Amino acid sequence: MRLPIETLDFDLVDDICLAVSTGEVSPADLPSTRTQSLGAFLELSHVLPIESSSQDWLKDNRFQPILDAKKNGKRCYQSGALHLGFTRIEEFINDETSETDFYIKARRAVALAGFRKAEAGQFVAAIVELYSNVIEHSGSAAGAYVAFAAYENCFEFVVADHGIGLLESLKSNSKYESIKDSGNALELALTEGVSRHDGNSGRGRGFRPIFVGLANVSESLRFRSGDHGRELKRLDDGRIPAVTRQKSELPGFFCSVRCISSRSANMGSTQA
Repeated sequence: MRLPIETLDFDLVDDICLAVSTGEVSPADLPSTRTQSLGAFLELSHVLPIESSSQDWLKDNRFQPILDAKKNGKRCYQSGALHLGFTRIEEFINDETSETDFYIKARRAVALAGFRKAEAGQFVAAIVELYSNVIEHSGSAAGAYVAFAAYENCFEFVVADHGIGLLESLKSNSKYESIKDSGNALELALTEGVSRHDGNSGRGRGFRPIFVGLANVSESLRFRSGDHGRELKRLDDGRIPAVTRQKSELPGFFCSVRCISSRSANMGSTQA
C-alpha cells in the first residue's frame, strides 16, 4: 500500500515532475497527495495535465476550488478562514468588470489575512504587472491565469501562462537572440531593464522591478520557464539568495510568490 504524501512542497514537485517526464513513474502510480502550498499545488497541475486526467490522486480540501475553476474555465472566489481567488487572464482582456472584481477581492483578502493596507496595494500591483507581462510577452493569453490564497499572516499568489516562454520571448530581441538556455533567460529577466523590447522603445522593464518591490515582504519567490527555475527563499538570517537550477520542462511561464506579514516576521536584506 502506498503511503500518502501529506505535505507537497516544491522539492517534491521537482522530483515528481522529473520522474514522470523520464517515464520512471506514471501519474497512475502516484500516491494520494496533499499540499499546504498554493504555488506547489498549481505548479504540479501546470506541468502535469492533472485537470484533464482521469486519475484522482491530487487531493486538497484547501485549494480544490481553484483546480476545479481551472478545469471549467470559470472565475472562482471563496471567503472565510481561507480566502481564494482564480481568474483567467482572458477575462481581464474581455471584461473590465472582472479585473475590478479581482482587485477588490484580492485587496480585501490580503487585509483580512493580517497585512497592512500598503502591502495589499503592493501585492495587487505586482500581480497586475506580472499578468500585464503575460499579455505582452507570452504570445498567447489562452489558458493564462492569476490565483491567490490568503490566510492568517500569509498571502500566496500565482501568475502563469502556457505561452512561448521567457527564452523565446527574449530571443525576439536581437540583443538576446544568442541565448540558448532557459536558466540564462530567467536570470536576465530578473535583471534591470531586460526585455524583449528594444531599450529605446520605452516599454518592457523586465521582472526586476517586480522582484525588488516584493523582496522585503516575501518569504519565497519562484520563477519557472522552460527547463529551468530561479528560486529565492528567505533564510533565517533574513537574506534571500537566488538560485537557478535545471528542472523538468514547464511550458510557458509560472511565477509563485509567498508573503508573510511583516507584523509576524522579521524582514532582512536581499541578495539577488
